[in-house]
Amino acid sequence: MIDGKKTIAICTSRINDVQMFNFIKRFNDEIAKNDYRLLVFTLNTDLYWDEDGVYPETAVFKLIPYPDIEAIIIMDEKIKSHTVARSIIERAHKHDVPVFVIDGNYEDTVNINFDYVSGFEEIVRHVVKYHGVRNPHMMAGIKDNVFSDERIEAFKTVLAENDIPFSDDMVSYGDFWSTPARKATKKLLERDTLPDAIICANDYMAINVMDVLMSAGIKVPDDVIVTGFDGIEEAAICSPRLSTVNCDISDIASHAAIALMEYIDEGKKDYFSIVPKICPGQSCGCGKENEYNPNFINHLNSSIYRYQDDLRTLLIMSVNMQLSDGPDGLVSYLKEHIPTDYARFTHDLCIIAETDCFDPSKDILNRPTPESRDNIGFSTLYNSLHPEESLLPLGNNILLPHMNEFFDMKIPLIFNAISYLGKPLGYICYFYKDYDIVEYSNIANTTNAFNMGLGGFITMRRQQYLSDTIAEMYKLDTLTGLYNRAGFKDVFKKMLKDHEGESMTTIMTDLDGLKYINDTFGHEEGDRAISAVACAFKSSCPKDAYVMRFGGDEMIAFIPGECDPEKVMNDTYARLEMYNKKETLPYVVSASCGADKSTISLDLDLETVVREADLKLYDKKHSR
Repeated sequence: MIDGKKTIAICTSRINDVQMFNFIKRFNDEIAKNDYRLLVFTLNTDLYWDEDGVYPETAVFKLIPYPDIEAIIIMDEKIKSHTVARSIIERAHKHDVPVFVIDGNYEDTVNINFDYVSGFEEIVRHVVKYHGVRNPHMMAGIKDNVFSDERIEAFKTVLAENDIPFSDDMVSYGDFWSTPARKATKKLLERDTLPDAIICANDYMAINVMDVLMSAGIKVPDDVIVTGFDGIEEAAICSPRLSTVNCDISDIASHAAIALMEYIDEGKKDYFSIVPKICPGQSCGCGKENEYNPNFINHLNSSIYRYQDDLRTLLIMSVNMQLSDGPDGLVSYLKEHIPTDYARFTHDLCIIAETDCFDPSKDILNRPTPESRDNIGFSTLYNSLHPEESLLPLGNNILLPHMNEFFDMKIPLIFNAISYLGKPLGYICYFYKDYDIVEYSNIANTTNAFNMGLGGFITMRRQQYLSDTIAEMYKLDTLTGLYNRAGFKDVFKKMLKDHEGESMTTIMTDLDGLKYINDTFGHEEGDRAISAVACAFKSSCPKDAYVMRFGGDEMIAFIPGECDPEKVMNDTYARLEMYNKKETLPYVVSASCGADKSTISLDLDLETVVREADLKLYDKKHSR
């Protein structure tokens, strides 16, 4: 449990997809009846089965609090990476957390699937038997992909049932996407004889196949029948309306909730298989003319215009985040503008960043990627529930501050990873109080704006830190760490400006017997003695003193305001005595000091001040 609440985690991708959106809504409604809470850990892109790729977005799955949750739901076909899915399953099993896989098959998990093979066979039978097609062609997905190969086998099965010989030239590959499908369709147009029907492995390809055919003057379905598979929203509004198979995963949500409750309550591990329903449309010769819902079209147009405006507004936010002058400035900007300028899509979120993001001395973008969130410090950057709280560290393994308040809303908490240049930097939790597909669609753009904003902020402050560090190095003497003469000139001007009219104490010191040490024990020992005097001298001066190595073994301190020079000089001598006792060198390190008083003015000359202090020094040295 988390804060006394039984919690379920969903791992998925692209929750802006209508089907995924509907699944989350329906599933949350079902488990809420049993007082469960839902955490959604989501990517904004599909991984497309690339098992060797490195995707910083997947850091969101490292946030899952395995010891504290009741079960995990993995949307396998949405994530599209067996490697990522198996890593989640492995971690879950280490903590004895049951795993339910939607649209996938893994050992030691409860698998809930559509029977895609049977569903695809049905659409092929509809084309071949109902419409009498004898020369069909299949637009498959990615070559050697398991989903594509299963549908090719289903295509072959129906052809065999109807005594239609199969040959390899009856299959093209559209890679499940638009551009490859269009390219493959244009190759079909080069053939002497066109197929009677093109049966596509998904709807995206089918819609593009129809467009290429109709652009070439070929009528759908009069000349060529086209069908899809998946039942995406666009299938219902394209022209002609697409014949497809409805694989709406929101239909699985209720089954998943039932399976989960039965497992938790009774230990049942039943396998669920659902045959998707065929939806004949105009593209195969069935169905009526499209009857558009005016409210839907108005909503679609409004969403497009709003989407374009949101992109512009988010870009402004991203740029201003990058230009913030520090953590406080960044937080101040977010507090001022998020509740007003960006309220449409940032009014329900909590931004959590790694604490090291705010320390420019930490090279966070070039470190190895952490294996888990353990031992990583996180701080709240912005929380719309408590905007007054910022830059406050989270406790170990706490996902959100005031978690009980989030759970009280009984809505899905959606987690997105913040990343930049391949490095995870934190995460955002979205908690929309109303189910609105437009809000969910904006998650990817909003997260990307924060990716660029926080990443640019870190980069620019890191560059400034390195620039300042290098500039400071040129100002400092490498042996003593004090200002060198060239570097001190700018510091001296600033001191005059900042402390004009104040009194100033100037103290000068040099090493006694440097020539003797160099000639007798070598220059390395001479440098060692100079460094010892510099350390003793600087440590004896007040913290606001400006201390410079004037040359050779001579050092000078400028101390604005009230100061007791005798105390500084005596402390220096005392520190050197302690140094000699500790080091037991064959020589004694000692120094002479002299002090002078003056008043700071803008026309005060550095050389004059040094000369006066130098005279005092040699008076002291002569007396010593």
